[in-house]
Amino acid sequence: MHLKIAVLPGDYIGPEVMAVALPVLEAVLKKSGHTLEHSTHDVGGAGIDNHGKALPDSTLEPAAPRTPSSSVPSAARSGKSSSGRTA
Repeated sequence: MHLKIAVLPGDYIGPEVMAVALPVLEAVLKKSGHTLEHSTHDVGGAGIDNHGKALPDSTLEPAAPRTPSSSVPSAARSGKSSSGRTA
């Protein structure tokens, strides 16, 4: 399986922690026959310093849907949980 993730080194789990954690994650995935692709984005203090807000649009963009909406509404869009109850 090929995994694609967005890495958000924040104020407490910062770049120095992620620099160590990502190679460990990659090694575990490789040993299991998986691959990892990641992109790093600003959040928290780095977001404020570099973009003027803690959660910049450029950080949210990788999580945006890439395909047209399906006929089944997602829980996030409908405001309901997977059980059908209002969130």
